[in-house]
Amino acid sequence: MQKVYEALKQGSDVRNNLIQLKQMLKEEGALEQYLSMTEDDELIASFLQDEDPKTRKNAALILGLLQSQESIENYGRHM
Repeated sequence: MQKVYEALKQGSDVRNNLIQLKQMLKEEGALEQYLSMTEDDELIASFLQDEDPKTRKNAALILGLLQSQESIENYGRHM
């Protein structure tokens, strides 16, 4: 996952790396691993401005996965 994230930071093969990251995040424990590697969602959010619609779509789906996890964690804290 670190390798894919680093490639995204460098802007290398963005669409394919976003697809790969999206698949990885669906695995057990992967969201927590990703969140521990990153400080915020700015990198992924930056791809929402990409000219390629599939890149934008994958970035939005990843942000949705990340927000879901964050919402679950926040909900648990308030119980």
